[in-house]
Amino acid sequence: MFKRVATVVAAIAFIGQSATAQTPPTPVDIELKLLIDVSGSVSTAEYNLQKNGYVNVFNNAGLWNTFAGTNQTLAVSYSEWANSSLLRTNWFTITNASSAASFASAINSLVGRASVGSGTDLGQAIDFGINALNTNNFAGTKRIIDFSGDGCSSTALAARTNAINANIVLNGLAIGGSGIESCYGTYITPNGFVEGAATFDDFEVALGRKIGREIGVIDVPEPSTFALVAVGLFGLVGASRRRRA
Repeated sequence: MFKRVATVVAAIAFIGQSATAQTPPTPVDIELKLLIDVSGSVSTAEYNLQKNGYVNVFNNAGLWNTFAGTNQTLAVSYSEWANSSLLRTNWFTITNASSAASFASAINSLVGRASVGSGTDLGQAIDFGINALNTNNFAGTKRIIDFSGDGCSSTALAARTNAINANIVLNGLAIGGSGIESCYGTYITPNGFVEGAATFDDFEVALGRKIGREIGVIDVPEPSTFALVAVGLFGLVGASRRRRA
């Protein structure tokens, strides 16, 4: 009798474990893996400009109320990288400004910076992001790795291929000018884009544009388009002034 009860209990436990293991992933519109550069070239002040930039962008109610208006769902987590990477927040689900603010609070509560080496191994960071997307419990229509930093490395080409094969888009926020933007572009093209920040002081504004593009609520024109728009607006203003005169 005891053996029979034990067998039944074991069978129930096995069924429970199987059900847990087979829990289907949660469907979302976008999976977004954030990777922030904490390598040796990034000072504490520059690290804080990056971290605070993420906090402020996810606290931007206007951005996330617009996102909510599109009835989308975003799964997002935040990690720091150099020549290795470390998860620093769990995955959050964002559907509105309130849930975005909760994610911002999680980032803001992080103490110090991750101890992940001093090098700049972009390829390792990308592979880390691929694994994070492949092992979470979400099923996104779009899957994106979003990394920011002021350094580049030649190790990224193989990792870029791995991402493309896994149907993951790579987007970079290059800090430091055209040289780093060009390097990022080499490793991200053809399936993503590069947003540029001339300095760490420009990071938050560039990040806002970048996140907006990724979640589909801001379509940022190319620089040439900006120039054409500016010329057109200047002409309209000039014509208006002439009419008033």
